[in-house]
Amino acid sequence: MIIIGIKLPPSVTGDYLIAREKLDSFLRQDLTLAPGVRYLFSAHVKLLSEFNKEGHLIQLSLGYQTDKNYRAVMCSLPNVKISDLWVKCSGDFLLPEGSFNHKVMIRVADNQNVKFLVDKTSLSPLLEDADWEVKANERIRANRQGTLQLSIVSPVPYDHDKVRLQIKQLKHKFPFGSAIDTRRLFDDWKPENIPYRNYFYDMFNWAVFKNDVKWRFMEPTEGDVIYENIDRSLSILDEKGFAHWDVNNEDLHGRYYEEHTGNPQFLQSMLMEMHNGDPEAMLFTNDYEVTERSDFISAYKRQVMNLISDGAPIHGIGVQAHYFDYPDVHLLQHHLDELSTVGLPIWISELHYDNEDVEKRADGYEDFLRMAFSHPGVEGIIQWDFWDGSMQYPKASLVDGLDFKENAAGKRFRKLIKEEWHSSLDVTPADGEQDIETKLFYGDYEVSLFYDGEELWKKTMQFSPTTEVHKLHIVVGAPFDQMSAVKKGIKETKNKDKLMAAIRGSNLLDLLRKRVNIAKKQGTRGF
Repeated sequence: MIIIGIKLPPSVTGDYLIAREKLDSFLRQDLTLAPGVRYLFSAHVKLLSEFNKEGHLIQLSLGYQTDKNYRAVMCSLPNVKISDLWVKCSGDFLLPEGSFNHKVMIRVADNQNVKFLVDKTSLSPLLEDADWEVKANERIRANRQGTLQLSIVSPVPYDHDKVRLQIKQLKHKFPFGSAIDTRRLFDDWKPENIPYRNYFYDMFNWAVFKNDVKWRFMEPTEGDVIYENIDRSLSILDEKGFAHWDVNNEDLHGRYYEEHTGNPQFLQSMLMEMHNGDPEAMLFTNDYEVTERSDFISAYKRQVMNLISDGAPIHGIGVQAHYFDYPDVHLLQHHLDELSTVGLPIWISELHYDNEDVEKRADGYEDFLRMAFSHPGVEGIIQWDFWDGSMQYPKASLVDGLDFKENAAGKRFRKLIKEEWHSSLDVTPADGEQDIETKLFYGDYEVSLFYDGEELWKKTMQFSPTTEVHKLHIVVGAPFDQMSAVKKGIKETKNKDKLMAAIRGSNLLDLLRKRVNIAKKQGTRGF
């Protein structure tokens, strides 16, 4: 019987894609689609029988012809059981130019004897947005910057023309990180290790170990666990404020522990064990084919939501982004939107774009970074190494050779995170009392106040996301760490007498008198 008919978009010939009750393991629908267009397809499936206690693999596929027959998997949903009832499998596909005989297929891939039902099918084109970059920049301003309201007061005897305030960003709040070879952080057995770590410290603010915490590297011989490299590297990174952690890599693509222990809840138990050992550690899943391809997005969402419902301590979703074709920003945004529905922070855990043409590589990195950085669900981006001498994919590098020459991709990367997405302020007030409002990227800042070329003080401050407007009140002659004490007085006073009363009440008068005496000795006009 017919369960539902979905009206197709105008680009598809024929009126309806028919979803039927299917009492065997294969459902196919022939369509005539527009080559060169990317489509989104989804269907809800319910198993009526099962022959494996681990469940079965549901797949959505696209079939077409060019010079021969092709079938491309759009969605793979493993370990589906009767007890799951209705599950949603969704994916996307780009039809090659010149293709014909298009068809979508739904099947139980690992056992043709499984019967199933299909309902709520959907097919629609993924439209490209010509203004995506403008909108991405708007989201960056909304999500990655905050407003600073700055007040600068230059009381007598200070001449506001001689006052200079500098605010320099030292570090991003947003994690821009890289995978690293840990031994290169402390071992100088090869001379290139020194420029390697220098570049890493200069460019990035977050780290993940490529291999050192993987079982086969930590315990190459049973019973002989190597902790030295990890301990030394963690100590170095802790001092510099670097950190990152995931628990069981790529569990979606290989259930080694579940299969060898017979415990289908092994991942949940691992997460709980890690959390009990270090309650402050952020625990992530990490898997692939969820950004550049759609194959496992549905499965990944389902896995994470099951972990959450089981009460497992999971704090973020790690998504790999290994590109061998130019990054499709529209597809990336769609996939990130899908993953965001889970409700956990998303981290781009492994980014690389492999292209021998370094200018195109730079363009691809920029497009990807701009879209990912703009997405409100993304809370970190980790590059999968940066030096061609240590990368699995050397044609994805940012720096090359033993001289660590930064290539066009590295320069573009630096331009984005060190210039375009970086804040600074250098101001001389136009009056004795001046209010300034500006936007700053979240992060750590160095604030310096100068008078007549002399540095009066230099302090650091954190500019963090908050629902409130950040306010900074500067009184020339008062130390930075006393600013909060005079905040009320500065905000509410508009003349010298009221300002001095507020300062007197905050025990800053003696400090001002000392500054006045210094000014008199330097020949500055007094009261």
